[in-house]
Amino acid sequence: MINLNPKAVKQLLFVVSLALSFSAHCQDSLVGISDAPLVTLEGDTLTRDHLTGKVLVLNFWFIACGPCRQEIPALDKLRTKYIDNKDVTFIAISSMDEFDKIRYFVSRRPFGYEHATKNREWLNFYKVVVFPTNIVIDKTGKMTFRQKGYMPDIFTELDREIQKSL
Repeated sequence: MINLNPKAVKQLLFVVSLALSFSAHCQDSLVGISDAPLVTLEGDTLTRDHLTGKVLVLNFWFIACGPCRQEIPALDKLRTKYIDNKDVTFIAISSMDEFDKIRYFVSRRPFGYEHATKNREWLNFYKVVVFPTNIVIDKTGKMTFRQKGYMPDIFTELDREIQKSL
C-alpha cells in the first residue's frame, strides 16, 4: 500500500494545474453557444436566444476543486467590474455539485456569477476535462479565450478578452 502525504499530493495537483494553464488561448476557435438550456440557481432558464449577442464568460468548476476556489475572488472582482454592462454575462457551471451545496457555498463566499449545475451537455460541447476552465465567447459566438487550469492572473487575462470582445 502506498502512503501518500496529503500536502505533497496537494502540491502536485497545483503544479499540474499550473502546467495546464499555459494553454490559455483556444487554437480551434470553436464557434457557437450550446443548444442545451441552463437552469440557474435562481430557477431561470438560459437558452441560446438569451445569450446570443452578448459576451459570455464561462467558468467550469466544482466546490471540492482547490484551484477553482482559489480563483473565485478574482472572478467575482471581474464580475463586479462589469455589473452594469448588460452586454456581458457571467455563468459558473459546477460539474458535480447540487444547487443546495452551491447555495450554501456562495452564501459564505461571494461568487456573483449566474450558477448552473450538472450540465453534461455544456461540459461536452466545450470539451471541458480540466478544472477550473474559463472561456470567453464574443458577441458573434466565437470562442476567443480558453484557459484550462488555474492561472494566477486570471482577472487580467479575462478582462483583456472581454474588452476585445465588446
